[in-house]
Amino acid sequence: MLIALLKKEWLELFRDKRSMLATFAYAFFGPVLLFIVLKGLIATITSTTQVKVGIYQQHPKIDYIEQFLNYKQIQTQYIEGEAETALGDGLVDIVLQVNKSSTASGYPLLNINVFGDSQDSKGEQQLKKMQQVMNSFLAQENTNSLLKQGGNPFSSDWQVNVHEVNQHTMRGKRLLDSLLIFLLLSPFIISLNYINDATAGERERGSLMPLLSQPVARMNIVVSKWLVGGAVGIIGTAITMVLGFNLINSLPLYELDMQIHWSLSVMLFGTCILLPLALLVTALQMLVAITAKTYKEGQSYLTILSFLPMLAVFMSDKWADVSFAHLLPLIGQQQLLQQIFSGQTLNLAATFTVSLFTIALALMCLLAVRVKLNQENIIFER
Repeated sequence: MLIALLKKEWLELFRDKRSMLATFAYAFFGPVLLFIVLKGLIATITSTTQVKVGIYQQHPKIDYIEQFLNYKQIQTQYIEGEAETALGDGLVDIVLQVNKSSTASGYPLLNINVFGDSQDSKGEQQLKKMQQVMNSFLAQENTNSLLKQGGNPFSSDWQVNVHEVNQHTMRGKRLLDSLLIFLLLSPFIISLNYINDATAGERERGSLMPLLSQPVARMNIVVSKWLVGGAVGIIGTAITMVLGFNLINSLPLYELDMQIHWSLSVMLFGTCILLPLALLVTALQMLVAITAKTYKEGQSYLTILSFLPMLAVFMSDKWADVSFAHLLPLIGQQQLLQQIFSGQTLNLAATFTVSLFTIALALMCLLAVRVKLNQENIIFER
């Protein structure tokens, strides 16, 4: 009997092609939209850090600066005339000029004059970048000067060694969290249409009454809808993850201080982590939608429920110090996804524990749905 019910639910799922398109629209079009947004963000950031430098060929030492800038992959060109004119005409972003001067004691100096237009944020960032590059150039020249004079620039008894334990910056972590929100939303959005149609929709159409009047165990009806809805959710989530991270990983994420470890094994682990969550989401959606008398009412309830992952992930820092946070559905899955996509070793014990707890909650929701189907108001209150 369960096989027949599963077949019936699959036929219901493929009954309307437009509904199928709406069901999997998030899986196919969502990653593309996210890719376009990130690509635009990276283009905006890199446009403020790319600098074209104009230099005056008035001193032999300017050749050293040009070589240093080219080594730093900064475009240069020789200019003539006033610096303000070159900047105003948009020929270059920064102008460099080297001239001689001397200290009060008569010691000769070479001054590097940096000209830039800081009237907007882009020009200000370019000017700051060039200042940092020139400071790096001076540090290198001072070291070379000491070596030429027979001095040892590393003769100090002290030395600082910086060891970067976590390669992800705070900005990179925030961006990864944002991507995880997009991924955790998948089972909520993708299975919404089917679950709403299979519960509130059937209740509104009156097709649930003949089904309940048959000598079929209520649990078989519940499980058949749950399994089909869970399959839709996890298939759509897997498509979202593979397509989304494949597109995103093709972008120069280093511009955002971000690094994502993407591979087939990571995708498989990610799918296994999200499978229990998809089953819990389906069961929870069934419990919420079965209380609705109409399809539109159920859609409203389930849309509100879809905000749950965003709320949970945004408050994830609040749960960081809670000892049992890794056991909570959604929070636990988020922490596990952070581990695999940031290249950390996956905690298998934590994965098994949170998955078991998630499945247990899903079964409790299914039992509640079965109890709801035994109530008379499911049939008469329409």
